[in-house]
This record gives sequence, structure tokens and C-alpha cells, in this order.
Amino acid sequence: MFEVFMFGAQERFIDRALTHFEGQDNALSAFADPEIGKSKLVVDFVDALFCDFSFDNIGGACFVLQALANRPVEINCIKGTIGDVLLQLAKSTFTELLIKRCFEGLELIASYDFRPSAI
Repeated sequence: MFEVFMFGAQERFIDRALTHFEGQDNALSAFADPEIGKSKLVVDFVDALFCDFSFDNIGGACFVLQALANRPVEINCIKGTIGDVLLQLAKSTFTELLIKRCFEGLELIASYDFRPSAI
């Protein structure tokens, strides 16, 4: 179930990135930047996605964290209630994976020299 959610998020975000960054070359460059996960574009997308799928609560956070339980994580001064901490951790872990998968997807598109405007 999580993989379906992840794939849909990846597809949506690649489409958004291609539009926002005006093409795959610019999008690839943007995704190569280690600070991309802190950008308003990414933060707003993940917040909206979690809200749309009703994952912006403890249950949703636990669903995401359970699916990503084997991924390494580093926690730097996350403060708040247990629910807040779980949600922040779920969003940050999900964001990291989303960026990685989108970068890989954009590289794959580039390797096939696929240009959406050519269709």
C-alpha cells in the first residue's frame, strides 16, 4: 500500500517539478541540491500530500514510519508532543525518500531523452 502512495507522490511531484523548474535539466539540477528538501516547493507539496491522504495525524505518521522503518534517520532537536514529533519525523523521512526517487525518475527520463512537449 505504501509503495502505491509513494509512486503516486513521485509521479505528481515530478510533474510539478518539471513545470516549476521549467524542464527536466533544471529540475535535475534542483534535485541535486542537498537543500531542496527545505524549499517551499517541497515542504508545501509534502504538507498538502499528507493532508490530502489524511496522513497529517498520528495514525498517518505511524503508517509512513512503519513503511520506512529500516531507513536511517538523524533527529536534530525535534520538539513538541509525541504526535508532533512523529509527524515531523514521518514528513522529513518521506521527503528524503521522495527527493531521492524523483531524482532517479528524472535521471531515467533524461537517459531516454524523453521530452513531454514532444508528444
